[in-house]
Amino acid sequence: MEEDGVQDFSAIISSAFSNIRPTDMENARRVLSVWQQVLLGIRAANPNEGQNLVSHSRIVDLKNGVLLVEADHPGWITLLQLHKRYILRGLAMRAKDLKINPLAFRLRGSGDALV
Repeated sequence: MEEDGVQDFSAIISSAFSNIRPTDMENARRVLSVWQQVLLGIRAANPNEGQNLVSHSRIVDLKNGVLLVEADHPGWITLLQLHKRYILRGLAMRAKDLKINPLAFRLRGSGDALV
């Protein structure tokens, strides 16, 4: 209901979420799950390296096959880049239909997005 230019909050929420498809939400959950599984398999120099990478990075966007990953420090981005081949191979094995390639990285707070 709209009175004097004020829109009902439920109408705003309904409008905002009307464009989200259930398949998109399921794909997002799947990408996050696969991302964590792949990173947890990394045990290079440190047996906790994969867990540390999970804790210090997050998926921001997947567009046209490019997976944008955000990390909270440049050092974590460097480690993710070091394991990029392993990560891409793991993603391809666990989520073949998503065709993720390449990975793109940004520092948390930089605001860069995929266009």
